[in-house]
Amino acid sequence: MTFLLDPEEGPGIEAILRLQYSVPPRDRPIITFRRENRQYAALDELSTGQKCTALIIMALCEGDQPIVVDQPEDSLDIRSIWEDMCLRLRKAKRSRQFVFTTHNSSLAVASDSDIFIVMQSNAVRGEVFLSGAIDSELVRQEVVTLLEGGEETYFLKQRKYNISDPYQRRM
Repeated sequence: MTFLLDPEEGPGIEAILRLQYSVPPRDRPIITFRRENRQYAALDELSTGQKCTALIIMALCEGDQPIVVDQPEDSLDIRSIWEDMCLRLRKAKRSRQFVFTTHNSSLAVASDSDIFIVMQSNAVRGEVFLSGAIDSELVRQEVVTLLEGGEETYFLKQRKYNISDPYQRRM
């Protein structure tokens, strides 16, 4: 099928749109994901969380363009957030900018974020309430309040887990 595109008498938008269906691609990438059982499965065989993990891993692959993602942790289990996101982000942030909206403390804090931007919003408008590094006491307090539920819940979880500080064990 050949179309000559004349700026004055073109074939019409319908004919141009039909072009996309006239030549199907000969090669299509097949994306597979290694499950916990070490077997690979196609995307259509995966759970929602596994699909999200596969797509996040692809998005965080090599590159130098900034990435902006709204709540990438949705549908991911906490192990995937740590292994597939936090560890990758800690390495990749030297060469690429990442901007995430999140309600997940592991993603925000354990990824070693440089800047936190705390927003306030209503049904009509959002605005920056506070921004800065976690070293700032005000930023730290807001992060603990918003992502951990406050200091009381943070310390309650710490006591219940009864895990000693791994940094103290190394000394």
